[in-house]
Amino acid sequence: MRGFPRYLNTAKDYDNIQALFPPEQVEPEYKRLLDSKDVSIPDKKLAAAKDLAKGIEYELKELTGEDGKIEIWQYKKVQDPSCKLLSLGMKVVDVVTLAKVDPGTVIMSSVAVIEAKEL
Repeated sequence: MRGFPRYLNTAKDYDNIQALFPPEQVEPEYKRLLDSKDVSIPDKKLAAAKDLAKGIEYELKELTGEDGKIEIWQYKKVQDPSCKLLSLGMKVVDVVTLAKVDPGTVIMSSVAVIEAKEL
């Protein structure tokens, strides 16, 4: 192997880069895993942006409705059961430690069943 690997497909690949490369190169790869573990699903329609629930797992999206009016929706971030992090057999807590990120900025929820809600 020459240089930093372009693709990391197995847990062993992540173990190898941790052993062979400096933390400056390895930490962004673990952060990418954390960033890709969540998906946003529609939670509820809001009357105003100030009604957004508190917490890092909620976000606000403005969408154009069928009638052309702008609607404000609250989206909730949930852990994707088919995310790469889980398919590699890794735990969120371990990756947070390896990525050296603040645990307060990561949603540490268990795997949620994603249900499609009708908009």
